[in-house]
Amino acid sequence: MGDTIEKLAQMLAKAHRDPNLKVSATAFAELDFAGAQIVQAETRRLLGQTAPVSKVAIDGQGRAIAAPIYGGLVATSGRTIDLPPGGWLGIEVEIAARLARTVTPELAARGTVGVLEAIESFHVGIEIVGSRYDDRLAAGANGALADNMNTAGYVWSPAPWTRGIDVANLPIVVAIDGAVRWEGRSKAPFGELLDPVIAYAKRPLAFSALDAGMLVTTGTLCGLIEVGTPTHISARIADAAAVEFTVRHAAQSRS
Repeated sequence: MGDTIEKLAQMLAKAHRDPNLKVSATAFAELDFAGAQIVQAETRRLLGQTAPVSKVAIDGQGRAIAAPIYGGLVATSGRTIDLPPGGWLGIEVEIAARLARTVTPELAARGTVGVLEAIESFHVGIEIVGSRYDDRLAAGANGALADNMNTAGYVWSPAPWTRGIDVANLPIVVAIDGAVRWEGRSKAPFGELLDPVIAYAKRPLAFSALDAGMLVTTGTLCGLIEVGTPTHISARIADAAAVEFTVRHAAQSRS
């Protein structure tokens, strides 16, 4: 099994280094929950990547899960992002928490009040969703966890989100190349905004997703929005400043 884990991690690492490559999803179809965590960790080790941002969620079986968003894939609002040759699956508009303290099981046991003590500030972000697989739906129940839960990047606003955990039923507008692509109301995907943070802190996996100094994103407030081949993306929640970035296509990056 160790050889298989190493092989799978090497496949993913190679695809991260060369975005022209796609990994055979069926090679991951039989991966179990524990094995997926090891693949995730070993891929990061092979790449030597930091994880300034983490994403937390609750899976279909009610388990708290998390994945790193590599430092090389994180940018602040206003930056230019390279579009991989195969494109992205889409984007998600989210709220992330900047941690002043590590969220421990003891803090999580006190629920939202305890976790708020560890949070320095909240920020609006756009998660870029993408997969290294040739067919992510064929990667099995744990394939997405191995592949960092389908993350391909994160763009966030340094300006604090002043509403805190109040994210219910707020207007969201996403514009692609100046035209509104999606408009609707926000809804936290796992109940309350901090519910996945609390759940993960109570039952953490091998990945330290809730350490002091990290930015922790808590799930899409609008679902997955397809973006095609954009040149500029912006998203706004209520009266907060828009998060935006420019997209550089492969032909542009070669010139």
